[in-house]
Amino acid sequence: MREGQPGIRSGMSVDLFDQLILSLPYFDREGFFLALDENDQLLGFAHAGFGPNDGETDISYETGTIPLILLRPQMNENPTEVGGELLNACETYLMRKGARAVFGGSFHPVNPFYLGLYGGSDLPGVLSDDETVMSLYRNNGYMEVERITLMRMYITGFIAPIDRDQMRIRRTCTVQSYADPDPGTWWRACVWGNHRLLRYELRLRNDTRLLALADFRYLEPVSQASVTTAIGLCHLHVAPEMRNQGYGLFLLSEAFRQFVRQGTQLVEAQMFGNNAFAQKLFRKIGFVTSGKGTLFRKMHVE
Repeated sequence: MREGQPGIRSGMSVDLFDQLILSLPYFDREGFFLALDENDQLLGFAHAGFGPNDGETDISYETGTIPLILLRPQMNENPTEVGGELLNACETYLMRKGARAVFGGSFHPVNPFYLGLYGGSDLPGVLSDDETVMSLYRNNGYMEVERITLMRMYITGFIAPIDRDQMRIRRTCTVQSYADPDPGTWWRACVWGNHRLLRYELRLRNDTRLLALADFRYLEPVSQASVTTAIGLCHLHVAPEMRNQGYGLFLLSEAFRQFVRQGTQLVEAQMFGNNAFAQKLFRKIGFVTSGKGTLFRKMHVE
């Protein structure tokens, strides 16, 4: 596959693919499909997998996903025909294993593969620039179930917003950061284990109650780590009773200030299209839209 295709990271190598895909404990070669021409030249591939059970202690065969369908742009054959064969092979595999629904594209927590290889801070469903695959799902009975907005922000010279709420929070709260926090579940350890993570927590100075939490992922796998110039916001949680009071803004601002001191230049994030709280917060701190993604779903595939 060619670098520069929609959402595909540069610097792809066999070793990196092995580290992030083939080495995962739930990888099943029967769910990995190649399309070849009569000369055994690769035309494309597709990969099918499963999400976790409710306790995230193992995979659940009821929820299938096709994280990636990738076609060679310059192939002579009709890409829709080749893509359709790959899609059908994935569906057949997933249904044979017990899937009752299949997602086209991946999202948290149904995100078994390709974190760090496709998309940005997290998996974005199917990027809208990937027009062939978007059409492939639409023409094969898949419904759009979620829109995802990708955002980015260059933080060189970042200046934290200042108002009365921010000054009050600085007086009464404290921020702590933790490298490589406990993933909490088997599934998250599998998905995030090949990535360097950083967690920021906001608490009252004389209270153990957690007000807000932000998890970041360095946008290079562990084996590729060197000088970090980009980081992704993977998860942001503000206690419901604390929202729209400046706590999320303060936590992100403190994290960004530290990132600038470390030489980080870019922060990426994403959000579901109907998340008004995240949209307001991200715009206020300075994020701009960098792309769009769509999550598809097909029920009771036959």
